Amino acid sequence: MHSNSQPWPLITTSQELPTHIRSQGSTSGSSILTPSSSSYSTSSSIHPTQIHPQEPQGSATNLDFITFGRSQFADVSMGTLLTSRESHGNHTLNDQALQQSQSKQSDDNAMIRGFSPAARAVEVFHIQSLLPEKHQVLNMVDYHEKYMLYWSGGIYHAPSFLKVLLAQYGQSDELELRNLDWRWTALLFSILSACIIGSPEPISLSWGYTIPDKIRLARKWGSAATSCLQLGDYASKYHINSIQAILNMHTSEHLVGSTKEWGRYS
Repeated sequence: MHSNSQPWPLITTSQELPTHIRSQGSTSGSSILTPSSSSYSTSSSIHPTQIHPQEPQGSATNLDFITFGRSQFADVSMGTLLTSRESHGNHTLNDQALQQSQSKQSDDNAMIRGFSPAARAVEVFHIQSLLPEKHQVLNMVDYHEKYMLYWSGGIYHAPSFLKVLLAQYGQSDELELRNLDWRWTALLFSILSACIIGSPEPISLSWGYTIPDKIRLARKWGSAATSCLQLGDYASKYHINSIQAILNMHTSEHLVGSTKEWGRYS
């Protein structure tokens, strides 16, 4: 900057200021503008932290920019939160727990393992329709005991299983599956699936099944065993029959390409 440059002239009169910030008490153009006569020069602007004695510190007129008019910050300390929770939170949580328990009980009665009452009835009817005739069932159970049970490690006691099967048939030729334990029924269908796919073709022909029926029925009976496990809620109601059904399916399901499907049940 050149040495002969002059500084900007100072504004010394209120007439030289813009109209909206002129001193309200000045009436002549030659009046000198002093800090005490400025309309915006107040004690609060000079001393921001100064509090007027007639106004309490927590009053509503003591506004704060961050809280947007609120006199104080919200108390979010752990002690306050815990006190608030104990005062009314316990009652609310107890009501919610009771409602959830009642809702769960009604859901358990209405839906078991993802089956609605209507879907459950349809699934039971479908599984019943897949059951072979009595003489076919007895022939396959006998074949599995004599020729396949040994290779699966003797995972179930064949005489006891046959005794229960005959007792459930009785004098009838129909086996009412809805009256049985679904986990035991899953073992029955796993035996049927293993026999139809693991038996020689002449043997399956003697049972009344053609060669194209072997893979088709093995998959259907294997799926029926899965449905029986789900209907019996095998995951929460543990039983040895569920384990026996799953292990027995592992011995034969690789022949029909369903080993990965049964791997998740092990």
